[in-house]
Amino acid sequence: MKKPLFNALLVILMLGFFASSVPGADEFPAHRGQINDFADLIPPDVEQRMETKARQVLATTGTSVVVVTMPTIGENYLSDYVNRLYRAWGIGKKGENKGVLIFFAQKEKKIRIETGYGVEGILPDGKVGEILRRDVAPHLKKKDYGTGFENALLSVSRVIEEDAKASGGAKPSPKKPPVSPHAVFLVATFFFFGIIALVVFVIVMLKKGRRGVSSTSDRYEPISSTSSFSSSDSGSSDSSSSDSGGFDGGDSGGGGAECSTDD
Repeated sequence: MKKPLFNALLVILMLGFFASSVPGADEFPAHRGQINDFADLIPPDVEQRMETKARQVLATTGTSVVVVTMPTIGENYLSDYVNRLYRAWGIGKKGENKGVLIFFAQKEKKIRIETGYGVEGILPDGKVGEILRRDVAPHLKKKDYGTGFENALLSVSRVIEEDAKASGGAKPSPKKPPVSPHAVFLVATFFFFGIIALVVFVIVMLKKGRRGVSSTSDRYEPISSTSSFSSSDSGSSDSSSSDSGGFDGGDSGGGGAECSTDD
């Protein structure tokens, strides 16, 4: 019986190792608020104004605008890294996906604005690209980071606020986001190794049965189908995005635009 148990333990260890190595499982820093200047580029007074403005936009429109600066993204592709960061932080409210992520990689000298499905109608890729080229990139090229990032926030916020005012605060129904390839890969991996674990379990049980252990099966009582779930969990997503600081399970639609700030 020791060998089957060892095999089962080995399968579990392999599953944990494989899951941790799945692409997209990066560990991102915890967000500090709406403005996350990890590269330390934004002057404190400008950062405070930006934080106040972003929270005002969140409170009045329900849309979370987040700014992030990073020293580097290493070997990652900008669009992929930003999209995964957006998902990892859950920018915007779950089911509405009304979020915008303004991201700058200092070493790579690249900036990207990522948009959730809930705002892609008012911030299509073309308009986002225009904002970057007109209001942001010229200042970043001169290393005037405070003006550049504040302009990005203000320009995006202006579009969001004008739309909210025109629609009377009505919230458009977001499109259903596509299934992430990373999620599909992860689910398939767990399913595959789950089958292996189940086979090992069956083998162990059969060997027990041969030794007369199966005769004790009548002693076990069925587990109630509701014993592992709490009805209070279903209401956890009802909190407003303003209460969560704009990080409430939003999912990016992969829209947006980027540009280089090379001289």
